[in-house]
Amino acid sequence: MKADRSTPRGLGREGFTLIEMAVVLILVSMGLAMALPKMSTPPEKKAEWVAQQLERDIELARTRAQSTRKRVRVAFDASGQRYASYLDDDRDGAFSEDADEMAAFLGGRWTNLKGEVVLGRGKATVGAPGDAGSGPVTFTGNKLNFSSRGIPMPLGTTGYVYVYHRTSADAVAAIRVSPSGSTEVFVYSEGAWK
Repeated sequence: MKADRSTPRGLGREGFTLIEMAVVLILVSMGLAMALPKMSTPPEKKAEWVAQQLERDIELARTRAQSTRKRVRVAFDASGQRYASYLDDDRDGAFSEDADEMAAFLGGRWTNLKGEVVLGRGKATVGAPGDAGSGPVTFTGNKLNFSSRGIPMPLGTTGYVYVYHRTSADAVAAIRVSPSGSTEVFVYSEGAWK
């Protein structure tokens, strides 16, 4: 009679041992630790993203002026690193920038820029194309006013808002608002605006 050389039940390899799983987890963790710094978002891209969000907020203010047929103001507080929008709900042509006007603009609140990207020009030695102003916001009094038709006031107003990355002051972006109210984002890279 032949001897049964098969492996006895329960002694076969039907899975991974705890040690094998631990080794695999350690190797995967080490690979991720090496790859994550390379996968992080560059400061230039973060500044551009904040500028694009700010551009959308300015476009929202312009659209709100057009849809309500009321004046709208976007006020920038460079020292506080924030901005807010106001709606001239009583149509008196003046802004008190109070809680009621802020609430009239879609509920209103301050938008804070106290993270990595803040208002300012960073190391941009020259202004964005067409800008002869200075400072992080070039609108008079740091206020962008839209007429009830969505046109920047006073007529012919062009202005810029600059943001930069705190840890990489070369990472700068600018939002240009034209006299028609259209917006455009510029990015400062390698000493030039693009």
